[in-house]
Amino acid sequence: MFPVKSLAPAAVIASLALAAPAGAAGPSIGLSKSQLAGVSPGVAVKLDRAERALAHAQSSIDDGANGHAISQLASTRRQLRAVVRSVRTGVRAGRIDGNDEASAVAAVADDVSAVANDDNDATNAVETALDTTETTAQNASDQVAALADTANGADTTSTSTGATDPSSDGGSGDHQCVHGDRPGDAGATGQTTGGSTPTSSS
Repeated sequence: MFPVKSLAPAAVIASLALAAPAGAAGPSIGLSKSQLAGVSPGVAVKLDRAERALAHAQSSIDDGANGHAISQLASTRRQLRAVVRSVRTGVRAGRIDGNDEASAVAAVADDVSAVANDDNDATNAVETALDTTETTAQNASDQVAALADTANGADTTSTSTGATDPSSDGGSGDHQCVHGDRPGDAGATGQTTGGSTPTSSS
């Protein structure tokens, strides 16, 4: 049904596997070759940038360079939003089915949560940036998973309504993640439909 997708460039795969800066403490950051197998090249490049920025943020937190850490976390969020847009375009054009991309984005979201849960010495400003990045990552994962479901003919009526395009760092559609409390289905459910109370006729 879908054309065979090109594998991500070898250089991108290698750089993702080595995303964490040398000597960085804390959780290991980066995607393996198997996690990137089948991911479209354009998405793989953006995931590479997101993971590299996350790894640099982690290193900066360890070094007490809070301003740089916050800047790198903002870069991670930008790349994840770009990933969602790229996957949406590819799915709508029929170039990809989104399955491999969904798995890879979910792995990046796990990396973000790992860093967020390892920030014992982070300042309040850094913690806020980590929470926002974790929210954006989980929303991106949910969005890409929903796009993959749509491409494969799944009925996403009950899960797509609450999902929002993570085009900003906040907003009414964003789930708020708290360290150590990963949402099970962030962005997919939990939004109620507003409306006025029906007026009874006499």
